[in-house]
Amino acid sequence: MKKPVYKYGVKITKPWSKEMYQHNEIVSETMKSNIKKAIDTAVKKGDNTKFIEIAKFVCYYSFGDPYITKENVGDTLMDLDNMPNHQLNEDYPYLQKLGLVPELDVHLIGYEDTKELNTLRADPELEASYNKVSVTPKLNKEDHDEAMRMQGAHK
Repeated sequence: MKKPVYKYGVKITKPWSKEMYQHNEIVSETMKSNIKKAIDTAVKKGDNTKFIEIAKFVCYYSFGDPYITKENVGDTLMDLDNMPNHQLNEDYPYLQKLGLVPELDVHLIGYEDTKELNTLRADPELEASYNKVSVTPKLNKEDHDEAMRMQGAHK
């Protein structure tokens, strides 16, 4: 029997456990909140380039009109609201590397490949380093309130 793996204090299981879904819900809402803030900032500053760069990751398509328009912003925010976790897991790190969103201390779980899971099983210190981080990402009050507002919109 394989040794169980824990990440951020949550046991990684297949199929996913209730705890994994709860963890990912908190993290995904935080990611979406950060992306929305980046969109809002780009729109307020009239930064077409930054807006289009963010929209590309959210929508997976580009606009015929590469400028900030009410329709482009509306479509991007709608796609962000419906963005699945697997897409967030893939794209948020790229948005981070581009400096468009802040780095998070906690990430989505359940998307680890076999190599990463085996590395965590084999290295108790690495697994322990993940488990030192709180299950709830570091959020200031404003971020928390925004994440909860967005979460309420989904229910």
